[in-house]
Amino acid sequence: MEVYYLIHNCDETKFRLFLNQSNSDICKKFNEINKNTKLFRKFILVIEAVKTKVHNKTQFNWEMSFDCGEVYAIKIDNHRFYTLVVVNSGYRELYMSRYGKKESQENTKKLISTISSIENISIQKALL
Repeated sequence: MEVYYLIHNCDETKFRLFLNQSNSDICKKFNEINKNTKLFRKFILVIEAVKTKVHNKTQFNWEMSFDCGEVYAIKIDNHRFYTLVVVNSGYRELYMSRYGKKESQENTKKLISTISSIENISIQKALL
């Protein structure tokens, strides 16, 4: 079971963004981006584009589909946050689950296995 914290909520657009606190790689990279003003601004712009559905493939790209939802990559420079997207009670919920660094146009076996591991995640939302 992996614990997710709500980091952004918008009732107007019925959008929620969660961060996986159980995965050290994604937490570490998310904290690095938060400390870098330029990268943090890019992250905010991408999330706002995704929230309002005006994103493009250079920002938010489909990677894989599962029974529970679809996996997209949130792209910030070379950083990739592999995110499970599900619809729950009318809300589009994004679960930032895994981190990977894209090094070529094609996904490597390691990256494919990282993305595939999202299918086996059991989500627990932390209530604050």
